[in-house]
Amino acid sequence: LLPPAGRALDVGQKQRDRAAGQDELAPVVHRRRVPVERSEQRERGLRAQSEALLAGVRALTEASTPDDLFARVLEALREPLSFDDAFVLRASAGPGTLVATAATNPILLDSRWTIAKGFARILEAGRVVIHLETGLIGEWKAQPPEIRATAGSAICIPLRGTSETALLVCTRQS
Repeated sequence: LLPPAGRALDVGQKQRDRAAGQDELAPVVHRRRVPVERSEQRERGLRAQSEALLAGVRALTEASTPDDLFARVLEALREPLSFDDAFVLRASAGPGTLVATAATNPILLDSRWTIAKGFARILEAGRVVIHLETGLIGEWKAQPPEIRATAGSAICIPLRGTSETALLVCTRQS
């Protein structure tokens, strides 16, 4: 294993050549790794969505009452919608008042909400509304401190049925 005549064996040069080849390959390896990582990330997201959808369908088939249905759906939606708490307000306490009949947080369950401009606009228009600062909304201002503390922001989603209208409220503390 001696080098051919007239050539010296330079082990250091071979290592430098090998390192240079690896340096040249680094961008290629990186370009190939990034799409794989993105594909894996997308696959994890799709799997989470599928699991949430399955949990929602399971909630639809296993619920025995409307309030049970809402409670199960709220839990199924927690991860994909990324909320801290959620509750469903239904008109079951008389005109102009909504009651939380399902909630992820026991503090919110059975809370009473007087409809003011904020919720009236959502219910009348039938459009989703995001409250970036719940403390500025009349309905939230009227709540006791322990309920106000559960939300810094909220997304309010009107739910229209044939016999009643409800409001799904998903909150974030920050």
